Amino acid sequence: MSTNSANSLAGQWIGENDGDPEGTMVMDLDSIDGIAKGVLYLYPKGDDLPSSLAPIEAEDFLTKFDISCTPIHFIADNGYIPNWSELSDRFPGVRLPQVVDGIFTPIDAGTINLSWKTEIGTGGSARLIRSVAATNSRVIANNQVKTWAEFQAFVTDKPNLGWVFRGQSQPWPLMTSFHRTNRRDLRRYFHEDLKRLHNALSARTKHLFNLENPIELGAFFNLAQHHGFPTPLLDWTRSPFVAAFFAYKDTNPNQKEPIRIYAFNRTLYQQKYHQLTHLNLVKPHFSNLETLAIENERAIPQQGVLNLTNLEDIERFIQNLQEADGQTYLHAFDLPAYEAKKAIGDLRLMGITKASMFPGIESICEELRDLNFS
Repeated sequence: MSTNSANSLAGQWIGENDGDPEGTMVMDLDSIDGIAKGVLYLYPKGDDLPSSLAPIEAEDFLTKFDISCTPIHFIADNGYIPNWSELSDRFPGVRLPQVVDGIFTPIDAGTINLSWKTEIGTGGSARLIRSVAATNSRVIANNQVKTWAEFQAFVTDKPNLGWVFRGQSQPWPLMTSFHRTNRRDLRRYFHEDLKRLHNALSARTKHLFNLENPIELGAFFNLAQHHGFPTPLLDWTRSPFVAAFFAYKDTNPNQKEPIRIYAFNRTLYQQKYHQLTHLNLVKPHFSNLETLAIENERAIPQQGVLNLTNLEDIERFIQNLQEADGQTYLHAFDLPAYEAKKAIGDLRLMGITKASMFPGIESICEELRDLNFS
């Protein structure tokens, strides 16, 4: 799904540090006027050290480069950046570096070897692998449910408690609208793009959103996403039939590709894994996000719920967890596109229409146009 050139340095790179300290390394780089800019993160194993970041700026081309900078230390659970006094209190007796030097050596289009060291003797090496969402979804569809009627029967017969659903007009991989723009640096997104949007919308919304509050940040994201602004959110619905509506509503019935409905066991996943509510300065995650429907009347009829992530390749992340613990959190159903008219007709009888999903004059007119003039 990424449109970066194979020779571009920009993108998301992930690997494990072999050294002191051990931990996960993530490099998120955007391409800006021929320069790859962003951040390299180190998330140590355990809780006895803070996480660290180093700013990266290099030619946006896969060639050897080096850095020398002052790292910033932060708390990965909540993205907080303590001052040196707070760091000393929280990590007593721990000496933290103030200078880091690194050498990045590309091996091929998808691999970079990193070696690094600090003035206090810590350092290591890592093989950073380019994280790219697959062109086609990695999730194999349920082969027992292949028609609209079979899907209706399947979701009606089984209790849906704990499950959420997502409808797509084709079986594309799960990917946020932010990552589909070919951007990766969420720190830049938070401090630049989100700030501009907040300033612009504050003149039009009755509620002044507090972006430091995770619940209000989620509500602001939800509002922005529903009006077309790229966000690091993946939206779902608690209703399999609402998901089917979004899959079928703009589908070309003559297309060869099936529509796809994903099902995610949100409750089981949350019971197993710690959920993070922050966007910036947090370890790689895919987290359930609870929000309020502030200034967003669409969220209630759509029965919407959200996931927040800083990962491009969501499906690989979830599949790795599934393989590790033997659970299956993510399922998929592929249904024929040619059944669109039948499905939309059945959904209309349930009260699921453009007018009900998108309250407003425009959607009412579109619904009546489709009903009476198509």
